[in-house]
Amino acid sequence: MRGWLDKWIEMGSLRIALHVTAFIYILLTPFSTPKRVLETTSELFWGGVLPATTPLVIVVLLFDLLMCLALRGDSEPERRELLGRTAVIHVSLVAVLIILFLNSLSGVLF
Repeated sequence: MRGWLDKWIEMGSLRIALHVTAFIYILLTPFSTPKRVLETTSELFWGGVLPATTPLVIVVLLFDLLMCLALRGDSEPERRELLGRTAVIHVSLVAVLIILFLNSLSGVLF
């Protein structure tokens, strides 16, 4: 457990913040209830803000994934391993976020 945490901390503070943000969205997205008419503040957050900002988190994760893959080619082996591990985490988070996002919007879209 300690080795995994140390390797995760090696990724840097911005990537850790991005992972924590994505994990918070993973926890909140199942409770998202998009509606066409939003009347209260809580409906605005759960039905408007959360579904609108989830794709932004996905795009930022995909941009960082692109940077990891681009930087991986010219890196030394230790850095290449770190970037590869980061890419796997990004792909996992993006897949879960997309599935949850489409599931939350299925009532409105379909």
